[in-house]
Amino acid sequence: MQKRAETVRIRAVGDVCLGEHPFCIGWGGRSTILRSGSSYPFEFVQEVLCEGDIVIANLEGPVSESEALDGGIGNRIFKGDRYGVEALKLAGFNVVSIANNHIFQHGSACFQETIRILAQYGILPVGLREGGRTVPKIMEIRGIRCGILAYSIVPDPFRKNEQHGTPPNFDEMISEIRELKEEVDRVVVSCHWGLELMRRPERRTRVLAHAMSDAGADLLIGHHPHVLQGVEEYNDSLILYSLGNFFVDFLWSSALRHSVIADMNMPISGRIEYKLIPVMVSSELRPIVTNKPEQLWRQRFMPKIDSIARVPSKGSDRAEFIHVNRLNMYNQLRKIAFLFRNWKRLDPITKQFVRDKIYGSL
Repeated sequence: MQKRAETVRIRAVGDVCLGEHPFCIGWGGRSTILRSGSSYPFEFVQEVLCEGDIVIANLEGPVSESEALDGGIGNRIFKGDRYGVEALKLAGFNVVSIANNHIFQHGSACFQETIRILAQYGILPVGLREGGRTVPKIMEIRGIRCGILAYSIVPDPFRKNEQHGTPPNFDEMISEIRELKEEVDRVVVSCHWGLELMRRPERRTRVLAHAMSDAGADLLIGHHPHVLQGVEEYNDSLILYSLGNFFVDFLWSSALRHSVIADMNMPISGRIEYKLIPVMVSSELRPIVTNKPEQLWRQRFMPKIDSIARVPSKGSDRAEFIHVNRLNMYNQLRKIAFLFRNWKRLDPITKQFVRDKIYGSL
C-alpha cells in the first residue's frame, strides 16, 4: 500500500474586523463579543477551522485595551480589544495578516499594542516591516517548510511612513518572494488588493498575482474587495482572489455576508488540493456553514478563472472604474437605508455623527 504524501492543512478566510463600523457602534462586532463572550462569534465554524495546521485571516483593524474607546466616534471605528483576539484563538486561528489599510487607523501606539496582544495569545502577525523589508514567518509542519508573507497594495491614508515604514514596491515584493522561496519548500502570500465590491479581479490584480506566482508564490490569499471573487489555478499556484467578509459588521447587503472557508491540503511540491466551504454571516454576526452545495455557491459567487484566458488589456481600466463607481453608489444607498431602518438602536454618538454630517453638508 502506497504511503500518502504528507501535506500541510491550511484553512483561510477573508476579512475579520474586531471593531465596529460607525453605523454599528454599540451593537456591531466588538459589542457582540463583549456581550456574548469570546466563544460566541465563531462557534459554528470552530470545528472546521481547528482542523488546520495554518489557520489564517486578514485582521482588518487594530485592537487595544485603551480606555480611550469611550472617546469620540473617530476613536472607536474599527478598533477591537483583547476579547476579540481571544475569540480568534478559540476558533483556531494562529496567523493573521496585518498588511492592510486599517491596521494603522489609530496610530503607532495602538498598532504596537495590537502586536503585543496577538503575541500574548500565540497568534503570528504577518506583514511586519523591519529595516525596509517585510519579515517572513517560517513554519515547519510534518517536514514541510512554509514561508508566509503579507502585502497591502491598497492606498493607506493612516500610514505615516516615517513611523510605520515605507510599504514595498512591486520589485521589492517580487524580490522578497524569490528570496524566501530559496529558504523554504512553500511560499504563502496574503494579499490586500483589488477594488472594493468588484466580483471579478481587476486587470492589475491579475498581473500582480501572476508575477508573484512566477517569482515562487505557491498560494495567494486575497482580501479587501469585501465580496467573493474567483479562484485561479496558475501553473502549480493557487490564487484565491478574494474570500469576502468573515467577521465584519457590514450588514446592509447580503453580498457582503457571503463568505467561504478555503480548505486546502498543500504537499511539499505540486498542485494544492482545495475545496471551498460555503459560509453565510448571520445578522447576529456569526459565520455559519450553509447547506448549499459548493459547486452552486461557486458558480454564483466565485467562478473559477481560466488561467489560459487573456488578462484584460489596459483599455479595460476605464470600464472597471465606471463599474466600481456604480457599485459604490448602490452600496451607499443600501447603507443609508440600513441606517434609518436601525435608527432607534443606534448609539447616541452615531446619531450625533450622522447629524453633524447632514448639517455640515447644508
